[in-house]
Parts: sequence; C-alpha cells; structure tokens
Amino acid sequence: ENRLKEVRYVNATSADSMTKDGDVYVISINAREIAAGTYESKVVAEDQDGKVSECVISFEVKENHAPVVKSAMENVIFTATSKSKQIDLSLYIEDEDGEALTYSASSSSESVVKTSISKSMLTLNSTGFGQTEITVTATDAMSKNVKVSFKVMVRDGSKPFDVYPNPVTDGKLYVRPGETENIDVQIVAASGSVVLDSSVAADPFAPAMIDMSAMLSGVYNVKVTSGSGKVFTQNIVKL
Repeated sequence: ENRLKEVRYVNATSADSMTKDGDVYVISINAREIAAGTYESKVVAEDQDGKVSECVISFEVKENHAPVVKSAMENVIFTATSKSKQIDLSLYIEDEDGEALTYSASSSSESVVKTSISKSMLTLNSTGFGQTEITVTATDAMSKNVKVSFKVMVRDGSKPFDVYPNPVTDGKLYVRPGETENIDVQIVAASGSVVLDSSVAADPFAPAMIDMSAMLSGVYNVKVTSGSGKVFTQNIVKL
C-alpha cells in the first residue's frame, strides 16, 4: 500500500497558511492582511515513492470600500422629556461591499438626549430640555468607517415659542418656534411704548436673535405672533 509521505503548502502571502486537523488539511486565508489582488497558492502531496501531485489554489482579495452616507439624517425635535424615537441607520448608511456594519452613537449632551443601539436601530431618549448633537459611526469588517451627525432639540411643546434668556444679560434675546416659520416680535416697555416691532424668519435650530443692547435696563413684555396666528407673550428682564 502506497502512503503519503508529505503534504506541504506553498503560501501566496504571509497571511495564508495550512494546518492539519486529524486527516483533514485546513487552508486559512486572512484577507484583512492581504492587499487587493489575485493570488495563487499551492498544495504539494508526495508519496513514499517520490511521486508528486500539485493542486493550485487561486483566490482573489477584492478592494474594500468604506461605508458611505447615502442620505443625510434629519434633525429631530422632542416636545417633552422622557420620550423616545427609533431610527433605522441602514436607511442612511450603506456599504458597497455588502458587509454587515457595526454602529455606535454618542450625544454631545446626555443631559438632553441619551442614545442606545441594537444592530442598525438607534434609539434616542430625551432626558432634559436643550439641544445636543448626535454623532453616529458605522464601521465595516476592515475597520473603515464613516461618521454622520444630526441635531436633536428637546423643548416644552406646551408653549408655541421659547423666549430666552431671562434675564437678558448680554443684550441678546432669542425666540425659538416649534417649527420653521416667519414670526412677528413686538417688545413693549413698562411705560407702554413699543420699542421694537419686527418680522423675522426663525427655526427651532436657528432661533431669531433680537438685539436689545440699546434698550434701557428694565422689564419688557415680549409678544410673538406666528404667520399661522399663534400668539405668545412673556415678560422678560433686561439687565
């Protein structure tokens, strides 16, 4: 009976090899450590009579592409604390190679919003009033990644507008609507005289700035009216 004398492996790179498990020979290729290209390795079997048989193994390592953002992520508005929203990140990020991506997320202010992720599903939980920026990172099997950010606002939805700060200390008063719209801002002094009457465009993430620097210190009544007829009044103190 003629038996094998030797089976050896001629590797194509430093990242492919062969091991033996009982009577089974296992060839391993670590594509992560191999540059893109086509390669040939070889298995050589020799029997007791010195006869040799060879088997050439061809394999290709394709170029890895980093994941990309296929669609911008929209800003999010919460109208109360202790609310949650889920976002499927696979709708916004894709991988050309079809690899499963690993996601992570961070909030610039966890006192406003906290994040958690399960597979591709991002969950936002509102924890306090304010604004934060969420940054999502998607990483492929080769550790290439892409980042995408969006803003989250948590405000009191029972009020149509936020008028702040109160008191005004640096001469700047801000008016934030619950949605993008044109607003009329009227400021009346304690004497009853109208010291400002202006129409401005405002957005929850780009509030209107009212310059009060030329106004005397004191108490003022601020009246905000939207194009849709919403009216809000608030007394503020200007220092």
